[in-house]
Amino acid sequence: IILMRINYYILAVISVILLVVTNACSNSIENNTCQNFQDQIDKNICYTGMARDKQDIRICENVKTRYPGDDSGNYSCYVEVAKAKQDFSICEQFQLEYEKENCYVRVAIVVAEAKQNISLCEDLDSQRKKDGCYFGIAIKKQDASICNRIQTQLNKDICYSNIAINKTDITICDNIQSPLYKDSCYDIIGAKKQDISICDNIESPDWKWQCYRKIASIKQEP
Repeated sequence: IILMRINYYILAVISVILLVVTNACSNSIENNTCQNFQDQIDKNICYTGMARDKQDIRICENVKTRYPGDDSGNYSCYVEVAKAKQDFSICEQFQLEYEKENCYVRVAIVVAEAKQNISLCEDLDSQRKKDGCYFGIAIKKQDASICNRIQTQLNKDICYSNIAINKTDITICDNIQSPLYKDSCYDIIGAKKQDISICDNIESPDWKWQCYRKIASIKQEP
């Protein structure tokens, strides 16, 4: 019985060793695959994808940049892993506040979408982060109703404008408060739809006239 137990433990230890060696070899092969790329940008993309898929930030250490002191490549890699793991703690390692904030927002968007609950954006600790979270989800879903949750008026206007133009829906332009963004929204959609009547919604006389001329010119093109 004792001999059987010893053999069992020996087999167990051997199995663990084989597993470690196999994983090490597998990682080595994958690392070599990324090293096969000649261009550093291609290598970085490869390592970032690997780190994301394996949810392992240690792989991000392989991401290099062409300029000393530039860690922007590593930053993108870490954020991708944080999103994949839905792990806000990874964001804490960034020294620059705007990088940390951006990381939190991007992870929050993933978590909110995964749980199908955009109200999770409210759990973020600053209004700017909350606004960024709602903005990201609204743009990704192309859902203008989410723009209304944004508190900063400028960001809310940009959100409405982006979705209105993508959907060529002038009724969404009506929600924009900024005259500049609203007129721009009507102008771009009018040109995309080649509908000169949309120019009538523009408040600025000069911009309205340019809108008429632009669409007339487009319609004259062969």
